[in-house]
Amino acid sequence: MPHRPDDVICFGSDWYSASVVSIRQMVEELHGRGARVLWINPVPVRFPSARGRDFMKKVSNKARTHARFLSRQGDGLYVYSPLYLPLYKGPGFFINRVALTLQVLVLRLLLGMRRPLVMGSAFTAWFGLPAVRGLPFVFHFADKISAFREVSDVPERRRILEDMEREIVRAADLCTCSSRAIQEHVASVAGAEATKAVLLPHAVKAHAFLQEDAPRALPRELADLPRPIAGYFGSLTQTNDQATFLHAARALPDWSFVFIGKVLGDYAELESLPNVHFLGPRPHAEIPAYGAAFDVCFMGWRAHEWITNCFPLKTLEYLALEKPVVCAGRIDEVVERFPDLVRTTGSPEEFTAALAEEVAADGPQPRQRRREAVRSETWAHRIDTILIRLADLGAGHAT
Repeated sequence: MPHRPDDVICFGSDWYSASVVSIRQMVEELHGRGARVLWINPVPVRFPSARGRDFMKKVSNKARTHARFLSRQGDGLYVYSPLYLPLYKGPGFFINRVALTLQVLVLRLLLGMRRPLVMGSAFTAWFGLPAVRGLPFVFHFADKISAFREVSDVPERRRILEDMEREIVRAADLCTCSSRAIQEHVASVAGAEATKAVLLPHAVKAHAFLQEDAPRALPRELADLPRPIAGYFGSLTQTNDQATFLHAARALPDWSFVFIGKVLGDYAELESLPNVHFLGPRPHAEIPAYGAAFDVCFMGWRAHEWITNCFPLKTLEYLALEKPVVCAGRIDEVVERFPDLVRTTGSPEEFTAALAEEVAADGPQPRQRRREAVRSETWAHRIDTILIRLADLGAGHAT
């Protein structure tokens, strides 16, 4: 096993969110190996739309996050919610950059983090870059960040995101990319340093999703639901393909459709159907038990540059649970990596038919194939890859 760093600073997503994203699972792997971690919660790059139904929910969630300020989440794991001004134009970005830089420098001093490994997967890394220059820096492109949803569609905002992205790529020793499309994009941004863009697909938490022959208790909310159960776990936003989900739920009234995760957007019509069940967020440790109770898993988003470049983490988690998977809409990375294991559909009618066909065709052999396809796709392997690559680059680790 390659040498791990003593300390890690990570600019990530909201630690307190129910969604446990890829960069958090990577950092948790390092923490599990004994590294101290300082996790920096996000500095937003936009204000939530006051016209959205979920405006107050977003504001209250952010308020709860910042009320915690600096919290200890375990031995050697600290989460910091930075102070910033709600200014999202012109000088506002640079004011917040100075503010976050000073905060990170103070935290490094207080925690005695002399030479930590710096990681990031959010624009917060741009705000804190001056505080970590000269340190080994890995930025994980779980998504094409310059195509950030609901921001990149405005040309002026898109240019700001692209400038921030360019500076992050220049500063990074290593840019890990969850899909080939993202890797190609980052390589083009890196120019002469294109080799720093490395393909590093998402993975699964082995002890949670790849339990061999381990019985899982059936969650009580699912015990009395009519079968088959078609299930989805993860956040739901306006970018998901709600129209396709609606069509399937109406066309299969004897099925149960279960959604687990935070809902950001108007899903009242879908939620009103008698065979649709929104269970809300669940702790990540409980997700495998819910997924194991599904008969088929699904996902789907409306076409957007953000989506076409991505590789959904839940793809691997669904397969690790041995479940049939149906995806509404084409995602190239999913099609290329799992052409025989994930059904990609192009219309609501195809999606509905695929759900029924996948449940009918399921059995011991398909289940084994799904598990074997992702058996080695673990975060432990991904972290080993990063540490070996850093050592080869001579970027160094903590002392």
